[in-house]
Amino acid sequence: MLQIKKCLEKRKLAHCGECAVFGCKKLQDFSKIDGGELVRHFAELREKGRAVRNLLTDNKYAYLSMAEREFVIAFDAEAIRAGYGSRGIEPYLCFGRYQIEYKKGGAKKTIARIYITDDGIVFRLYLKPQGKHREYLESAPDFIKQALTGTRGDCKVCKDNCTSRKTYTINDTTYAKCAGESFYFTGFSTQNIPAYLELIRTCGV
Repeated sequence: MLQIKKCLEKRKLAHCGECAVFGCKKLQDFSKIDGGELVRHFAELREKGRAVRNLLTDNKYAYLSMAEREFVIAFDAEAIRAGYGSRGIEPYLCFGRYQIEYKKGGAKKTIARIYITDDGIVFRLYLKPQGKHREYLESAPDFIKQALTGTRGDCKVCKDNCTSRKTYTINDTTYAKCAGESFYFTGFSTQNIPAYLELIRTCGV
């Protein structure tokens, strides 16, 4: 942060750069600001921009349906309560405007992502279903089974020894899915969230 302060002072910027995004005019003269206050200011700006609760109040998310926004806010709260963390709403160029990425504690592996695209939200879980999960999967609700048994993400056998292929059996049918293209869910009811979290706990990567 001190390096940022020096760079901005050298360029004679009137404010901190992020301020233009949020309309903040708090810092006008860097020569009178100490490093600690600058660090706190940037932290406040990041929290303001990333907070999931902004989905209900920020006009840039107004195109999302109320059901989508309520689902994201509720899932975020329950995921945090279950021990999964995120860095809030972040810009994401590959698959939509923004994303919220969830991980377990300090683990590196992602367990869920919510993409905020031009057409609404996309909800993806990172799963590793196996034979030992068969009984659980066969008794899962339909909104979960649909993502596991549909054609999206079907393995195209692009190489023989693929380590990303996910193979599992549900109701005597064996499915092979590409890890990079599968496990997208469309049931955006807040009532579905406990089942999603159970699925993560049972079959998560």
